[in-house]
Amino acid sequence: MSLKALAQSIYNGSVGLSAVRYRQEPTAAAGVAVADDSAWDQIIAGTILTAEHWLAGLNLGTTATQVDSEQVIGEGIGGADGAATAAATLLVEVDLNYANVTAVGEIWQPPVFFPIPMLCSIEVVANGTRHAAEISTSVTGGLALSVGITYIIGMRG
Repeated sequence: MSLKALAQSIYNGSVGLSAVRYRQEPTAAAGVAVADDSAWDQIIAGTILTAEHWLAGLNLGTTATQVDSEQVIGEGIGGADGAATAAATLLVEVDLNYANVTAVGEIWQPPVFFPIPMLCSIEVVANGTRHAAEISTSVTGGLALSVGITYIIGMRG
């Protein structure tokens, strides 16, 4: 079997095509402000996403202007609901580099999707799974970001 045929087979076997939906949290909002201070901030309370889902990407936006910056953002699940509680399980870390952010909401590479989201997204078996994010303190004077997630529902586990 060729690599292409194998990828198609895995894709078709893993995805309920008519049931798959991309969604974002928080809904109808710009995201949650996460400071450049290495502290965790809750993005989604455990009462919001109560079904199995797959993390497909991070939605990021700046909350101010900035010249140059590099910082690492981490996203994870678990931990007790609360604004300053760390995630129990780190799912992903993304190294962000951006230069000359001249307007609020602008960032170098929004949104950050994981490669081939349907095949490489991160499965989250949820019974009230809380999501949280943190940004490492930047030596170049980092920037708070507005953070949300993009996730997929409806795939076969």
